[in-house]
Amino acid sequence: WSAALGAWGSSPGALEPDTGNPANVSTDGQGNLTLTALQQTVTGPDGKTRGYTSARIESAGLRSFQYGRIEARMSIPAGSGLWPQLWMLGDNMGSVGWPNCGEIDIMEMVDQTSVYGTIHGPVTGSSAAYTVQGRVTSPTSLAGGFHTYGVVWTPGSITWTLDGTPYSTVARSSLPGGDQWMFDSQRFHLVLDLAVGGNWAGAPSASTQFPARLSVDWIRVYQ
Repeated sequence: WSAALGAWGSSPGALEPDTGNPANVSTDGQGNLTLTALQQTVTGPDGKTRGYTSARIESAGLRSFQYGRIEARMSIPAGSGLWPQLWMLGDNMGSVGWPNCGEIDIMEMVDQTSVYGTIHGPVTGSSAAYTVQGRVTSPTSLAGGFHTYGVVWTPGSITWTLDGTPYSTVARSSLPGGDQWMFDSQRFHLVLDLAVGGNWAGAPSASTQFPARLSVDWIRVYQ
């Protein structure tokens, strides 16, 4: 893994710059990797002052994959305005940009009960991206305990799982005409981050507790 530094905008409207500081990303002495969001006023590399810091790490240039079962055993933080996510970008991101590289979101959460799995890709003849999304909702909060979030990625198909149980599938054959399936032509690398705020998650409330921690027991790729 390497730390991706700065205010990346990967979570639109996010309120934090991501750092490589041990206070934001480190092991916890108990075998877990922890991404920690802190409430602190800092000025990021873009010159903007924000009220939080957090971390984003990625495997770009180090490890990338095509197909397999990809799973992460993680414990998410409680509180509104927090956006933990594990996702993948096509290795050609640097040359073709987004959404032409394709994106697989293994898990995203903006509350503590609904898990979202999503793909994004380009639309022929347009600069817009398409979105295909599945969701599973837990009857109880998933915060504070470890759960396994995953995808099963095969040629022409991606299935999302929670604790080993499939909850949504998208197939290449099901996409509308013009939506380009980008997931059989190249390798993808992993991205893990804990965003604060954002257009989807909304701002933290007065009851959101900081430091907020996303703890990772393991991330595994089975091929």
